[in-house]
Amino acid sequence: MVDLFANRVPEAAARQLAVVFINLLECQLATLEGMPKSISKAERKRQQLINERYLAQLIDLDVDPETPGLLGHRCQRVIEAVRRIKESA
Repeated sequence: MVDLFANRVPEAAARQLAVVFINLLECQLATLEGMPKSISKAERKRQQLINERYLAQLIDLDVDPETPGLLGHRCQRVIEAVRRIKESA
């Protein structure tokens, strides 16, 4: 495995990982949002738990939810999910 920090400073690698993480979480949230109503309750709950864990990590790592995703687009689902969590706290 190539050393993550071999050709870049740690801050740049951390920023790149944040972008990838935000993008993956946006995709996960979109998957849950797009699930058909016919999906089992167990599968829906499993997806919700995955998203809750990702969101908790995002907040714990203090990643700015406004960080653009891989194509430079805002990840609106992530922004809204983090806002809801912070409002309920």
